[in-house]
Amino acid sequence: MKKITLILFLIITSSFSQVVETKNINSNLKGVVLATYFTYKEASLLASKFQDKDIYIKETTKDDKKYFVVFMVNIEKENQYKILNQIKSTIPSAYITSDARVKQLSQDNQNIKAEKRDYRFKRKSTSSLNQLYTQGYNFYKRKEYQKAIGIFDMLVDKYPTNTNINFYLGKSLYELKRYDEAVAAFSRLEILNENNLRVKLELAQTYLMLGLYDDAIKNFTFVLKHKIPDNVKKNVLKRLDYIKSKEKRYSFYHMVKLGYTYDDNINNTTSVKTFNTPDYEGLIITDKKYADSSFLTQINGHYRYKSDDTKDYSLNLNYTQQNYYKDKDRENRDDTNASGIEKEDKKNIQILSLDLGLSKRYLNNNHSFLVNLTSIRLANKSYMDIFGTMYSYEKKYLSDIKFLAFANISKKNYKQSDSKDENSYSIKVGVGETIPTQDLGIFNSTYIYERDIKENDTIDNTDKKIDNIILSNRYNFSPVLYSNISYAFIVTSELDNDPTFKKKRTDKTSRYSFGLGYYLNQNTEIYTNIENIHNNSTIDIFGYKKYKFNSNISYSF
Repeated sequence: MKKITLILFLIITSSFSQVVETKNINSNLKGVVLATYFTYKEASLLASKFQDKDIYIKETTKDDKKYFVVFMVNIEKENQYKILNQIKSTIPSAYITSDARVKQLSQDNQNIKAEKRDYRFKRKSTSSLNQLYTQGYNFYKRKEYQKAIGIFDMLVDKYPTNTNINFYLGKSLYELKRYDEAVAAFSRLEILNENNLRVKLELAQTYLMLGLYDDAIKNFTFVLKHKIPDNVKKNVLKRLDYIKSKEKRYSFYHMVKLGYTYDDNINNTTSVKTFNTPDYEGLIITDKKYADSSFLTQINGHYRYKSDDTKDYSLNLNYTQQNYYKDKDRENRDDTNASGIEKEDKKNIQILSLDLGLSKRYLNNNHSFLVNLTSIRLANKSYMDIFGTMYSYEKKYLSDIKFLAFANISKKNYKQSDSKDENSYSIKVGVGETIPTQDLGIFNSTYIYERDIKENDTIDNTDKKIDNIILSNRYNFSPVLYSNISYAFIVTSELDNDPTFKKKRTDKTSRYSFGLGYYLNQNTEIYTNIENIHNNSTIDIFGYKKYKFNSNISYSF
């Protein structure tokens, strides 16, 4: 137990003359009644013998007789009987008091402190208050919320009933996502005026962010019973609809996306055209560098069943199709073609995936288990099936910082006869972190280790290990406009020699990406992205550079 210097003094006020204040009483800890005396002098003499403990003296009356009860407070629960036995060696009548009485003592102590503060500061000039309040308010308007909180925190200790101080303290705490503390500030205002609609709205919104839906509904409903502007009423109803959707056991989500991609090096071809090989004097001639375009169609359906407040079951079905066009060699073009370039037939890539998931939530962490089945078709022919499972763990700490860890195992089966030797198992493990900031957006960092193990050991196949480091930032310019910046560094190492070049191959790939997203309305989003990819390989023929441009529009309902 902490040793706190004993503070004993008698406070004479009209409202709380029966209580003598100690520094602090924790209502969750235990208390011991030491003795009862008819005079304060005797009570304080006993208290002076416990200089290393927290002592509280309560004045009360019974049968018109005044007496003083001496308590020892702030005793850890696991130590209460040990301390009681020590006390009984000198005070045999000592006993452990009830939890309800300790809570009452704690409340009395807080009341006397508030009474003292009001009495002390009522006599002071308000000039310093106005100056500090203006400084804190200016910090709030400039969105320097942490500085504003520092000033309002200091002022609220002196002026706990000041409306403006509590309001902007609560607003500043809310903006920093310190919702529990914001509720405390707004609740003080509610006590002062329980019919203040603005305070009710702020409380409701803060309860909503905390996930305390019953409290949020209570305050939103109170506001709706009064005459309020139409735009405020509309926003309140929207939030109530949101709560209703969150409390539903069943939920459905659908999304349709259409997109376009331009790739200036679809074959990932090196800029060097020919290479000598160790086994023969001939040359390997690399593929021609082609630019390519594709058109994306994606349909997604997500179904969720919430069995209780902590457990979700989910089903996710996703279909993606990309139609690629590849330029033919200009030398073989039809001269009568006005554009000078012909197009081959469409090369369709079709991906169908099914996910079954289970999530278990606790206070600050979440466990998820997922089973995935993916089927890929190329040019209308079955190409590959992938079956996988993944476990993930997410923990929230230090306000909104999130830590993520996951493990994934999957099996790739190639369907075409000339590719079956490529069948493999993949094992992935990863960790990541999400850090929101006030002025610079949300930062994400992820590390993934992957091991690709070939099912068949042949001379043309080799196992691989892959290290991924991914850094990204999302910045909201406004509620409808945001940017995404990301950098990924990927090292792919083959564990056996390349059969042609007689040495191990290691690729180091850097991917730089910048994107802008814009919400046309609540359901429709436009997103455009530019990506630069640069691959360096220990075998030069596998090195390449490329640029990609993507743009899509999605509609969710």
